[in-house]
Amino acid sequence: MILIDEKDERKTEKKSQTAKEIAEIMVENMKVNMANPNFWAEKEERLQKARDEALKKLKERQNNEK
Repeated sequence: MILIDEKDERKTEKKSQTAKEIAEIMVENMKVNMANPNFWAEKEERLQKARDEALKKLKERQNNEK
């Protein structure tokens, strides 16, 4: 269980990251993504699933309004 004080401390830690630290994290993320030969296919699949789910919810809302 996470206490409220712990959550606040984590938010403060994230806000205090420097631009250099963030850039280093982004570079590491890019290296991992480039090492995965299926990265673009997996990314496209995630985007399609998210789009399909959003369209499904939109249709449900529109049907409920009628």
